[in-house]
Amino acid sequence: MRLRLWMAVFLMLLVFNTAYAGQGGIHAAVKLTGLTHALHDPDPAVRVAAARRLGDIKEKSAVPALMNMLVKDNDKGARLAALGALSVISDRQALPAYLLALKDEDARIRQSAADAMSGLWDEKGKEALIGAMLKDPSPDVRRSAALSLGTPGDAGKQDTGGQERNQDAEGALIQVLVNDKSYEVRAAAASVLGKIKGKDSLGPLIDAMSKDKNASVRAAAVKAVGKFQDNGAVEPLIKVLYFEKNEDVIVNAIKALRYSSDPRIADPLVAELDSGSDRVLWQAIDLVERIKPPEAVDKLKSISEDNYESEGVREKAKEALELMGGD
Repeated sequence: MRLRLWMAVFLMLLVFNTAYAGQGGIHAAVKLTGLTHALHDPDPAVRVAAARRLGDIKEKSAVPALMNMLVKDNDKGARLAALGALSVISDRQALPAYLLALKDEDARIRQSAADAMSGLWDEKGKEALIGAMLKDPSPDVRRSAALSLGTPGDAGKQDTGGQERNQDAEGALIQVLVNDKSYEVRAAAASVLGKIKGKDSLGPLIDAMSKDKNASVRAAAVKAVGKFQDNGAVEPLIKVLYFEKNEDVIVNAIKALRYSSDPRIADPLVAELDSGSDRVLWQAIDLVERIKPPEAVDKLKSISEDNYESEGVREKAKEALELMGGD
């Protein structure tokens, strides 16, 4: 059996290297038919090898056969190989098979199906992804479904048009942000809500950036809030700078405030110039360059001295001083 497998794989590789090296189209077509036929081989390892090869060459004519394999093959590895090939080929023709794969008994296949639908889903696909995001027992599947809802592509943009097309997805994502037990799923929901920027999302994101127990979720929520560029978010972002301890959250909060000209951001920003984190300092100095608070000059001079460890931060402080006329 193993010898038969290796011979099959060798022949498939040989066939396609030869066929695509310049022999006539009729030869390539005949040999492609043989490779597609291998998707029905009794040996699952041969089916896997054939599916992977068809994915390698992005053979769109093999999509129906790969879809059939994904839906009907009784071997998990073969179904996963078919799904991998289809995702590489990236053909909307495969959407019905992806929908069925979202119900597969194997969580890896459900997750891969959710990933593959990114940029391809239509109205039915959106409903299926929302269902998977809300109900699938695997957090990996829920996370992938959430992320795919953030990249609808042309098919997703054509369902109802405008912001309205995202209302049902927005409501489900907010539910996940508030209630999902997995911090990775909540963080994914926050990121996607920042892409969608729906009218109902800002409040829950502001709550999450200060109240969620996980720093990764808070960081994702802060980044998402910044994308709204809403003046009502300035005060909550300032509070993050005053009370947050996590470096990633603080860095994202400073970045999120770049759109604002509110004078209230000066004090917490200058306070961040005492931070021991190079990342926080660099971002704080970068924003100080724009708003130019006079009270920052002395701190910038101290940072720009040669005894400060990070050369990049020292140079950034010197640059800010020159722009502020404090050098």
